[in-house]
Amino acid sequence: MIYLDNAATTIQKPECVTEAVVQAMQTLGNCGRGAGKGALSAARIIYEARAAAARLFHLDSPKRVCFTGNSTEALNIALFGLIGPKDHVITTELEHNSVLRPLYHLMNAGTQVSFLKADPSGNVDVRQMEGMIRENTKAIVCTHASNLTGNLVDIHGAGEIARRHGLLFIVDASQTAGSFSVDMERDHISVLCFTGHKGLMGPQGTGGLCIAKGVEIRPLKMGGTGVRTYLHEQPDQYPERLEAGTLNGHGIAGLKRAMEYIQETGLEKIHEKEYDLMMRFYQGVKDVDGVTVYGDFSGDRAPIVALNLRGWDSGEAADVLWEDFQIAVRAGAHCAPKMHEALGTKETGAVRFSFGWFNTREEADLAVAAIRQMADGEEASGDGPGLADRMGLVTAYIQSHYREELTLEDVSGYFGVSREYFSRFFKKQMGVNFIRYVHLLRLEHIHEDIINSDDSIMAIARHHGFTNYKLFTKMFREIYGCTPRELRKTGEEPV
Repeated sequence: MIYLDNAATTIQKPECVTEAVVQAMQTLGNCGRGAGKGALSAARIIYEARAAAARLFHLDSPKRVCFTGNSTEALNIALFGLIGPKDHVITTELEHNSVLRPLYHLMNAGTQVSFLKADPSGNVDVRQMEGMIRENTKAIVCTHASNLTGNLVDIHGAGEIARRHGLLFIVDASQTAGSFSVDMERDHISVLCFTGHKGLMGPQGTGGLCIAKGVEIRPLKMGGTGVRTYLHEQPDQYPERLEAGTLNGHGIAGLKRAMEYIQETGLEKIHEKEYDLMMRFYQGVKDVDGVTVYGDFSGDRAPIVALNLRGWDSGEAADVLWEDFQIAVRAGAHCAPKMHEALGTKETGAVRFSFGWFNTREEADLAVAAIRQMADGEEASGDGPGLADRMGLVTAYIQSHYREELTLEDVSGYFGVSREYFSRFFKKQMGVNFIRYVHLLRLEHIHEDIINSDDSIMAIARHHGFTNYKLFTKMFREIYGCTPRELRKTGEEPV
C-alpha cells in the first residue's frame, strides 16, 4: 500500500510511539485517582506530555495544556467557551467544519461572523482582517493551513492584528502541528488547537488546547477531575477546568513519545522532507493534460496536493487509485465546504494527496505514474473513437493472437490506453478479466488437437499459449468436466 492520506491521519507511526502505547496499557492507572504506582505513573506521563506540548508550541506553562480527544473537541471548547451571543468573530473561507459548524451554531444564538474571502488560488490576505473589525469583535479564528489545498495562512500577520486591537486569536493547527514551527508567543496566539493523529504522528483520540496566560475559557464539560470533589462547579484552575472525566492516558503516552520523537528528529528536517515529496508529486502531475491542480505552489505550504482528472468523478478516481494501484487518498469535500465553493469544486469535489514523514520518493513517483495513466486512459476513451466503440476490434485482435503470449501491456498499448484503464474497462464490457478471456479462447480450440494430435498434451497446451500447465488442467476440467487425458482416452467431442 502507498498511503497518501496523511492529512486525514497518519498510519505509519514511529515505532517508539507504538511501544509507548503498549507499555502504558500495561502499566498506567488513572491520573489523579489514587496514590498507587499506576496512578502516579499516569500522572507523571501526562504531565511530561503537557511539558512536551508546551515546548513544541512555545507556551510558558505546561499546566495550560489541556488534553482532548482531537482538534474538533479542542475547537468546540475554545469557541463555545470564549464567544457569546453579542460577540463578532472574524474567520476565513479556508476553515474546516470543526470551526464552521460551531460558528454556525453560535450565529443561531446571535453571534456575528465575518468570512475573509479566498482568491481563485485559495489564498487569503489577512491584512484585510483589519478592515473587518467592529466594536464588538471578540476574536479572530483561523486555520494555519487549508486541509484541502495546503495553502498557508499568515498566522503571524493575523496575530499582530489581534494583538493591536486586543482581540483573542484562536488557531487551528491540525495540518501543521508536527511539521511547522508554531510559536504561540511570537504569533500572539491566545488558544492553539491541535490534534495528535496527523502531523504529530501520535495515536487517534488525542489532541488538545494550549492556552495563553490571561485567557479564561468556560468549561464545555463538567464532571470528575480527581480534585476539589466538594465543589458544585468545575474547578477554576487549568488543566482540570477543561478536563472533566478520565483522560486517554494510553493515547497521551503515545502522543508524548511522538512529540519527543519530532523534537529529536527536528521540525525543519521533517518539514523539508514532506515538502520535497509534495513538490516532487506536484511537478510530475501539474502539466498532465486533463489534470487540474488546486492551490498556490509558489511558496511554503503544507504537504498537500488536491486535483481533479477531466472526465472523472473524484470519488471514482480515488476508488481506482486504490483498487488498481493500491494508493490510498481522499476524495470528496474534505469537510471544507467554503473552500470548495471558492475553488469552484463544490459539485466535483477533489482528489487529495497528502504526504507524511514516512513516505518515500519512490511512492511519490508511483503516484505520478498512476495519475498519468489514468489521464491517458480518459483521453483515449474521450477523444475520437472511444474504446467502447472499438470493442469488436479489440476482441477480434485478441482472437487472432490468442496463441501468442498476450499481455495486458501489449494489448492496451496497441489500442492506446493505459494498462489499468484497459483492464477495468475490458472486465466491465466482457464480464471476465482479460487473462481469463484469453484462456477461454485457447480452451475453445484446444480440444480438437488433444483428440486428433499425436503430440503430448503438455506440448499442445504450450502451442495454444498456456505456459502454466497446472492452470491449464484446472481450467480445462472447469470448462469440460474432465481432464485432458480423459478426453483423449474417450476420443469423443465434449458436449
